[in-house]
Parts: sequence; structure tokens; C-alpha cells
Amino acid sequence: MSTTTEPHDSGQRTARPEVVTVRAAGDHLDARAAERLVAPLAAAPAAATFVVDLSAVTHLTLEAASALVQLTRRCRAEDRPLRFTASSAVRRKLALLGLETVVPLQPSS
Repeated sequence: MSTTTEPHDSGQRTARPEVVTVRAAGDHLDARAAERLVAPLAAAPAAATFVVDLSAVTHLTLEAASALVQLTRRCRAEDRPLRFTASSAVRRKLALLGLETVVPLQPSS
């Protein structure tokens, strides 16, 4: 997991929300890997934007998709910003499951 903090304006000491980014380590995301992936959310500052990078994932299990939905629901309930970057394989799987509008995916580039 890597944590990125937005830079301050020139000379201004205005606090900006932190961005916490986690990346899937590997091409296969199952329930266990998804749990490990999203675990850092519990320690993230309340105002932090949480970014889950699934761009290297080529296989997403149904159980992992369920974990992503649960994370999305929890973040919405806590009013926490959440974004996902995803590979085309993950996007296809979420679309097949009817979840492409549930999980907040970044637009593909």
C-alpha cells in the first residue's frame, strides 16, 4: 500500500485531504486478497480519499466483487470518498454482475 498526500499551495498551509491508494498485488483477486487489499481503510484518516487500484487484475472472483460492494456501501454510509481504477477484465466482470454502477469506477483512459 502506498499513501499519497496532495501538495500544499505555494506557501499556504491549508490542509488537504489525504489520498490513500492500495494496489492489488497480482492478477487474481479472490475474497482473501480483497480483504487484505481493503484492510488499510480502517487506519485511514476519516477525510482521506480511498483509491483501490485494480488495474493489474485479470481475474476477479464473485467473492472479491462482493467485498468491493461491501467496501463501497461502508464508505457511502461513512461519507468517505472512494474510487476504483480497474482493468478491462474487472470492468467486464462488474458489468456482467450488474455492478458497474454500484462500484465507483474511474473512467477508463
